Amino acid sequence: METNGHFLVHFDRKISQFVGVNETLIQDLSKTYPHVNVKSEFMKMRHWLLHTQKGIHRNADMGFICHWLNNVIMEREESTSLETPLGSYIADYLKGLWKNREHVLALNSL
Repeated sequence: METNGHFLVHFDRKISQFVGVNETLIQDLSKTYPHVNVKSEFMKMRHWLLHTQKGIHRNADMGFICHWLNNVIMEREESTSLETPLGSYIADYLKGLWKNREHVLALNSL
């Protein structure tokens, strides 16, 4: 939703804070993402938005917040899958595969 040209939930750079985020929203997001510390993730979002080159140019609305929290879940699932015997084998294989090719990985992270 949008009012007066501003989204109800957004990051206001003038005050360096999220606007429209209240305890009810935090509780709703915590129910939707039960294995994520939502308050901690909001602090990480704020820091990223203020102090990174990509973050400085981003608009942080509800879509951004949900995307961020979904990425947290996906990263956890990926790291958990590597904790299995097959996952550790795959991790070792990938390390060997990319050995001496760090420049290619660096290009992909831009």
